[in-house]
Amino acid sequence: MSSLRITITIALAIVLSSAPVAAEKPSPFAMAEADLTAETGGGARMVIDPATSRARLIQFPAGSLRFKGANPMEKAGRFFARYGELLGVRDATHDLELVRSDSDQMGMTHLIFRQSYGDVPVFGAEMRVHLDPEGEIVTVNGTLVPDLA
Repeated sequence: MSSLRITITIALAIVLSSAPVAAEKPSPFAMAEADLTAETGGGARMVIDPATSRARLIQFPAGSLRFKGANPMEKAGRFFARYGELLGVRDATHDLELVRSDSDQMGMTHLIFRQSYGDVPVFGAEMRVHLDPEGEIVTVNGTLVPDLA
């Protein structure tokens, strides 16, 4: 009788070990990263902040990332809606506030956003979006605190 139990146990172990394992769904970060890689043809450069496990710098080859929008703020909003997960923001309309916008002598536009939780600013949490003279986003950098909600 004990040899029958051993045989059944072995047979069960073999069947269970050969059963297909359900594929693990990629994280929102991994999906956003894959989308960015595909859209920029692999040309985007991303630096991850070890403290937050989110991007603190994303650079794009010129012309590789185009967002529709009448102005830099609209383009930045579309960027955050599509790739905000890479930076640690889920809802830019509620979590980020534009605090400054300026242009430099080279024609670049720079938008500076501050992160807030409700109506409270998050200390040191800023994100900058840089657009080239043609109005295309070329760099996004800064640090946000992910998953506040």
